[in-house]
Amino acid sequence: MPPTETIATQTNVAPKLKVFVSYSRKDATFAEELVSGLKLCGFEAYLDKEDIAPGEPWEDRLGRLIGDADTVVFVLSPSAAASKHCEWEVAETVRLSKRLLPIVWQVVPDDQVSEQLKRLNYIFFTEGHSFTKSLGELAGALRIDLEWIREHTRFAELAANWEDHGRPSSLLLLGGEIDEAKAWLLKRSKDAPQITIQQQAFIDASIRATEEAQKRDAALQWRAKAWTIATAVIFAVGAAVAGVAWWQEKETVNELQAANLRLDRKIALRVAPGHAAYFVSPNWYQIASDYSGADAIVASKDQPMGTGFIIRGSSLYGPWGAEPVFVTAFHVIGSEVSDPSQLGLRPG
Repeated sequence: MPPTETIATQTNVAPKLKVFVSYSRKDATFAEELVSGLKLCGFEAYLDKEDIAPGEPWEDRLGRLIGDADTVVFVLSPSAAASKHCEWEVAETVRLSKRLLPIVWQVVPDDQVSEQLKRLNYIFFTEGHSFTKSLGELAGALRIDLEWIREHTRFAELAANWEDHGRPSSLLLLGGEIDEAKAWLLKRSKDAPQITIQQQAFIDASIRATEEAQKRDAALQWRAKAWTIATAVIFAVGAAVAGVAWWQEKETVNELQAANLRLDRKIALRVAPGHAAYFVSPNWYQIASDYSGADAIVASKDQPMGTGFIIRGSSLYGPWGAEPVFVTAFHVIGSEVSDPSQLGLRPG
């Protein structure tokens, strides 16, 4: 059997509300009884039991205790109203914008109570009031806006840490934390503690830093897309140029191959009759190029060896069509004769 989990070891148990009890040393017995009652009600209650020695930096110690608390419960009595240390604790609670709940242990004349306490509702633990009932009222007051109060403390701690370290961006809120902070600001009730200047500055700085980071990311993404598009264009242009070059090269190769095939095969040439003048148009070289501009050497039994070039027959005499005709050097190129048929030429 697996070991039984206790409440203390369960990770899903919500943290207890932290309550600091501010009191005069003359009221220590009641303050300790109050802390015990609050713990039974499910709160993490504590007080400062240390005596304050002359020259001791007590403000630092008490300031940390108040700063860690979600709520400060002030035990009002004549001795507490006259205590400079208790007065400082109330002022520090207000400065940190902590929720302050005054309870009356012993009645104090109004003119002896600080203005910071007068404006608040009291819960009476004086003689004639049931301690249990009064404790229940205090517990109920502590549970009002409990989650919001916890977040108030959390954001206060984060803001203080950010401030103490010189406001580095590494300690700012990120992503979902910023959404939580925005929601927390909107949920504040009219009776809840005020948002401190430090808390607001911390949250505002987090929002700005995130917006700037998003702008930088968007700019980087745009640049990356631009580079991608540019690279694609360059690649496409390069591919197109390479394709054109390849196509041109292929066409050149094909033309050469075709010319070679024409030259390699045995062509039955029609040789123009010798000793006749033929008119060849001024673009005779292009006509000759129809057959790769091939030069040829021929020999026959009836005439000596001769050289010449090959052209389409139709360029000499229309009816000869596309037949290749070998024109030798014995022919006169550029004759004034415009129609070879006038000379009685026939395919021979």
